[in-house]
Amino acid sequence: MTIQLIHNVRGSKEYKRGSIVSFPEAEEKRLVSVGVARYFEGEAVVQQQDNEYEDISPEEYEKIYKLLNEAANKDPLITAAIAVGVELSDDDKKRKDTVIERIIEQGMDEVVLHEINKGE
Repeated sequence: MTIQLIHNVRGSKEYKRGSIVSFPEAEEKRLVSVGVARYFEGEAVVQQQDNEYEDISPEEYEKIYKLLNEAANKDPLITAAIAVGVELSDDDKKRKDTVIERIIEQGMDEVVLHEINKGE
């Protein structure tokens, strides 16, 4: 089967939001179940992306920041972020605002919010 990514995905390669790709079946199921992708009927086109993330407007950034800030305290936010693959250094983990910045920079805001909400 083929999936369309709803968010940026990083692994051995990077894939941009909206990419239509094919992975092993188990990985596709996992990505769909955590809300990172949806099933797509059609042909897969694999595109490797550079290390730049999609730019968002300052207004959109503030909206996302507020949602993440209100969703959980620092420790549950860190736990959810790490669970879905957000890369956080030990220094990043010291401050909630830095954790939120890393989540947004890596395009993982919706996945982290989903992870937080599924624990409720």
